[in-house]
Amino acid sequence: MSAVRLVPEHEDGPERAEQERRNGAPRDDDDGDDEGSRHVTNLILGLAVVAVIAIGIWLVNALLEQRRIDNCIAQGRRNCATVTTPAN
Repeated sequence: MSAVRLVPEHEDGPERAEQERRNGAPRDDDDGDDEGSRHVTNLILGLAVVAVIAIGIWLVNALLEQRRIDNCIAQGRRNCATVTTPAN
């Protein structure tokens, strides 16, 4: 007894079904349209990664500065925070 493989019918006709049967998977002929959107998506994701890294660096610096001030206050000092005054 031999197995019969059924090939689905497509809107493109039997040629497309035969092509899928030979290749094992459908082929997308619209790769050119997705190329531009893929570049835009990669650009947006790259900018998001850079933004997350920049926010992380800022947050670490802020936490280190706060720890420095907390340690200074814990030692009983009074001039822990830097105060900037405008030049007259």
